[in-house]
Amino acid sequence: MTKLLIIRHGYSVTNKAKIFTGQNDVDLAPEGYDQAESVCRYVAENFKVDAIYSSDLKRTVNTIAPLAKKLGLDIHTEKGIRELDVGEWQGRAVEDVRRENLEKLKAYSYDPANHGCPGGENYTDMCKRALPVFERIAKENDGKTVAVATHGGVIRIITCIFRGLPLVEVKDIPHCPNASLMIVSYEDGKFTIEKESFNSYLDDQVTEKGLN
Repeated sequence: MTKLLIIRHGYSVTNKAKIFTGQNDVDLAPEGYDQAESVCRYVAENFKVDAIYSSDLKRTVNTIAPLAKKLGLDIHTEKGIRELDVGEWQGRAVEDVRRENLEKLKAYSYDPANHGCPGGENYTDMCKRALPVFERIAKENDGKTVAVATHGGVIRIITCIFRGLPLVEVKDIPHCPNASLMIVSYEDGKFTIEKESFNSYLDDQVTEKGLN
């Protein structure tokens, strides 16, 4: 059995500014760095982590970096578990997109599995690149505990798939909090969610949920 400790990145500068981030390589906000220290401290104190993986974007790498430093482990980066490519909306204020592209934003919000951002991906596209990464990590680390830092959109799709739901139902799965922890076991080709959206270690460091 493989145990996956899946962590959403900490609060980012664009989460704070309410900007569509997508695959822009933005950094954590100061609050996000504090969250990173807390989640990594919790993981280090409660699990024996054998390997660390992350999306290749700096907000995830910097979230998991304190754990790598504490344990003396390398961070293996994976482009396939990046956030959703939001195309033309990348770097734009959420309110501006809502005002100028309301119908497209509604279509994306109500059915992200089939309606993507203009010039970007939908959730089906993201699932096709992200799910195989989790499957490979789980298979390559049989019998081990692995920490993986990724993004809110990615966690939504794997939550849907791991629950055995059709991807179209991802619309009903909320974004998990920044720097929250999802614990998943993998055995005999099956992922089982043990805990999700867990963040009690943050105490007063909890922030509003960033979109991506």
